[in-house]
Amino acid sequence: MERLPYLDYARVFVAYLVIFGHLLAMDNHIPRDFIYAFHMPFFFLVSGMLHKFNGQIQWQKYLRTIGVPILFFNVFYFFIINPIYLKLGVYGEGGDITYIDCLQKGLLQLKSFVLENGNIPSGVTWFLIALLYQKLLMDAFKIHPILTSALYIIAFVLLIGMKAKSCYITNGLMVFPFYWIGAQFKPYIEQIVFKRGGILYAFLCFILLIGIVWYNGRTSTRGIGFGSAPIPVNVLLFYASGLIGSMMVLFVSVKFKSNKHITYIAMSLITILGMQAVFNDPFRKFCTTEHYGLMAIIAMVFLLLCTGIHWLIMKYCPFFLGKIKASK
Repeated sequence: MERLPYLDYARVFVAYLVIFGHLLAMDNHIPRDFIYAFHMPFFFLVSGMLHKFNGQIQWQKYLRTIGVPILFFNVFYFFIINPIYLKLGVYGEGGDITYIDCLQKGLLQLKSFVLENGNIPSGVTWFLIALLYQKLLMDAFKIHPILTSALYIIAFVLLIGMKAKSCYITNGLMVFPFYWIGAQFKPYIEQIVFKRGGILYAFLCFILLIGIVWYNGRTSTRGIGFGSAPIPVNVLLFYASGLIGSMMVLFVSVKFKSNKHITYIAMSLITILGMQAVFNDPFRKFCTTEHYGLMAIIAMVFLLLCTGIHWLIMKYCPFFLGKIKASK
């Protein structure tokens, strides 16, 4: 895989913001709304920039590298994390609930994932499911651009209009423009972010983003929320804020030189984003605090813990992450 140091820094920084944002109380609007305006759009934009098309739809590769981690994280949550956390009251249960009760609740989640609102045992892995859709859709676009574009537009209007959430298909449609822009315009994006005066441009992006967030409110790629502005203004602002926030991070990240530790953390992103709820959920339940300095430190600790878990998985059972060989 192509190693781009500035993308490594950018991805690690935004992964840190994801963890920090998840530590905040749900009703916290500052800085949670600001982070939510661009954190997931950024990951899909950068994933698009790293997309490699070899002339066909690489569904076997994607099922191994993305589908296997989806299965692993959800099996892990289904049989281990959710029963423990339900028993402890992290998810609002506790008391005399049995292990069988927990598994039954997990089965209801799986039914909901297929038929209703998209919940799965490891809810944070929605982004992996959406990423799988992005890769398949982008390959299809490369092969049949007109047909794929027409089908995408029809599905976007119908499913997002109905706010359908089954299997996170609508979420995938919602974020595909970011992935498409990253894949199609990577050279132009790099030309822009490597221009002189990047810090000034980043500051201007920051000011613009603050204004959009103030007007449009919180957006949610998982909850299919485009913001509180009138339709279709909120939709336009959602995509504007995602792009502006992503460019803001990229303008800053190009100022840093390659670092092997940052690169390794960036290579651990699937595990970081898939495992961070293991630490975040009980913290938010039992250790609620609005002390931003403390949460900033804890977010860094959780980031490093997830990186350590990634190292263990890659060393002893890499097939859980769709890898063939263990790391040395």
